[in-house]
Amino acid sequence: VVGILREHGAGNVLWAGSQRKRTALAGSDLDLCVETREPVTEAKRREIAAALRAGLGREAKILSHAIRLPAVGSKPKVDLAFTNA
Repeated sequence: VVGILREHGAGNVLWAGSQRKRTALAGSDLDLCVETREPVTEAKRREIAAALRAGLGREAKILSHAIRLPAVGSKPKVDLAFTNA
């Protein structure tokens, strides 16, 4: 995920949510905060979602200001939020 994000202009990719607070439970979803230099427009979120689908072979849903990778089998749900959306 991080490699694909960096290919598309992401700066730092940071833990967020329960991972950041260190309260995550085994099997919980992963929350990531993506810092970018440029604003992440809707078109940019579509581009990143398409790259995630192609690179990871799993669905990537665009939410209002985030991208969600739904849980698939043993792979957890991943929420990607952008600081500059």
